[in-house]
Amino acid sequence: MKLKVTIFVLALLLLLFSLTVLLYFGAIPLNASQLPGYYGEIIIPSISLETHCVQPTLSSNTQWNSFLVQTIVNQQNIAALMPISTGVNGSYLWTIADHNYQGFERLSDLEIDSSAFFRATDGVIYEYTVTANFIGHNTKSNLTDDCGQSVFGMNRNGIILYTCLDSAQNVRIVFLQPKDSLSVLP
Repeated sequence: MKLKVTIFVLALLLLLFSLTVLLYFGAIPLNASQLPGYYGEIIIPSISLETHCVQPTLSSNTQWNSFLVQTIVNQQNIAALMPISTGVNGSYLWTIADHNYQGFERLSDLEIDSSAFFRATDGVIYEYTVTANFIGHNTKSNLTDDCGQSVFGMNRNGIILYTCLDSAQNVRIVFLQPKDSLSVLP
């Protein structure tokens, strides 16, 4: 009897592990709008980009759950949306990350002054303008420009889009700023 229970438990654990691996690598497609943390869509008409954004949970007060972030961006047409506190009046800088082979490679073609939109889950559309587009670096704890300066203080009340280039350390970074004061994501 103990042997049957042990075999059953091992089979169940193997099944759960297999499902986790398939989910992590994007082999099981997810419906983004039904995921916990679904926030809306980033839409950039000039480069034909429309991607769902899901906010991962924090694994501590300051660290994103890297496994969950990776699981989100491994899904086709789903990016990770991470709010970073600016320390000013409770405002946030929103960072959206996705793989370069899932549409974000087109960020390289995005021109300054192009329009971008964020459609929130309540249907409200926030309008943004591209203000910068450059190559930077991902140090795992920060995004920096080529001079090593953190980009998080450079784009207050905006959105930062980024994607890996030839490696996880070299990234394309795009700054979006609200078109007007009504276009700031809460």
